[in-house]
Amino acid sequence: MAPISCKVLTTCIANILSAGLGAVSFHTSTLLDPAHYSSGDIIVRDVAVIGGGSSGTYGTIKLKDLGKSVILVEKEARLGGHVNTYFDPGSGTPIDYGVQAFWNLTVALDYFARFDIPLVDYSFAESETEYADFRTGHFLPNFTYSFDLSKYAEQLHRFPKLDYSWNISYPVPEELLMSFGDLITTYGLEDEVWGMHTILDGVANPADILDSVTLNIFKWLDNGYIAGAEGADRTTQKPEHYNAELYEKALAELQTNSSVLLNSTVAAADRQCTYGGQGICVAVRTSDGYKLILAKKLLISIPPVPWNMQPFGLDSNEQVLFDKWNYSGYYTGLLANSGLDPNVTYYNTGANTSYNLPVLPGAYFFQPTNVEGVIMYWYAGPDLLSQEQVEADVLDQLRRITSQTQTPDFLAFGDHSPFKLVVSADDIANGFYRDLMALQGKNNTWYTGAAFATHNSVELWNYTSSLMPDILESLGPSARVAT
Repeated sequence: MAPISCKVLTTCIANILSAGLGAVSFHTSTLLDPAHYSSGDIIVRDVAVIGGGSSGTYGTIKLKDLGKSVILVEKEARLGGHVNTYFDPGSGTPIDYGVQAFWNLTVALDYFARFDIPLVDYSFAESETEYADFRTGHFLPNFTYSFDLSKYAEQLHRFPKLDYSWNISYPVPEELLMSFGDLITTYGLEDEVWGMHTILDGVANPADILDSVTLNIFKWLDNGYIAGAEGADRTTQKPEHYNAELYEKALAELQTNSSVLLNSTVAAADRQCTYGGQGICVAVRTSDGYKLILAKKLLISIPPVPWNMQPFGLDSNEQVLFDKWNYSGYYTGLLANSGLDPNVTYYNTGANTSYNLPVLPGAYFFQPTNVEGVIMYWYAGPDLLSQEQVEADVLDQLRRITSQTQTPDFLAFGDHSPFKLVVSADDIANGFYRDLMALQGKNNTWYTGAAFATHNSVELWNYTSSLMPDILESLGPSARVAT
């Protein structure tokens, strides 16, 4: 299913604004004019943060701790983004079915400690494993693979700056621009491909990861994930704690001084706003009507795809860059009454594909959780799909590998799309990431999130933290101190 076009979204937004504002015109100039708002609907802050996922929540808390006034805008009814936790109704036991673990770095330890959440060593699920082609239901009883990624790591370590940024040299090294498949054959990584694949969940555009640009793989399967595979990750202790607890506690703190708007989306923005001496005006549609945010700076953490960025009045340079993205559809879920052996993890394994890689779209695995009978799956493909489409395909795959016609109970669903934003080798060679990083601070706007760093919570926190000195300097000495 193709994403909704910007033209369609623009029309929808205009219709929504017209209906929501009633007698007030839905023109951008009206939405951004304080004269059309009561004083109680105008929010004045140092920084407005858009997106309450991993990066946005961390950035909001960090700015608050630095004494700045902040408002966080999140479209969902919760914070946490790709962190998904389900509570078993019978036992109350939490099941994390999104983000599983966190790299054992100081920034992570400090963040969890700030909210009094203890961490323990992360261990992979203890279960037997079976390998099956989910397209046909055919099992591969003799399949084995190596989890030794040392040859891959040797190539990755040639580019240490990629651990922290998209800081690449120009001209771009040939190895970074070649396809992942060519990297494998050039450096003899064939025995490591399936082991690498188990960490590349969600990288699904192009659907065959062998066609991916090597730089895009390096920025996913980086030293953080290799360290995690070697046992360097931490997680929350179940059942007393769970991964979403971090965001629940952050939310509770932000709500105490009205520093968060949930169920809210940006309707329009002016990033060269002059009202009240601020640089940013943001009209936000909330469940209680429209609010106007007046801020000095903007920190955007949502995926910078065209339909997300349309309300921000992009300049031509921003529009050109954001139009180049490709992305994957990525979904997580839980189900019960699956017909699967509750003590077995089933991996999607191509019976007749290169390196036995699974064919996408499809589920990567069906895995037992910490609640007996509840199964977790992760699913990806090159297109954005609805929950109904994903669950219908998951059902078909289940019936193939179980040879049964049962209908499972779908308990929970997480949509992590658009996931893993990437551009082509030509765009990389022509300076895409140099130009992308040059956006920082322009138009009173700063960016964080996976498109500017990587899909690793702890690395995102490090990256967001690295922006703080420049954001603080841009605020100047007169920035408001939070109370």
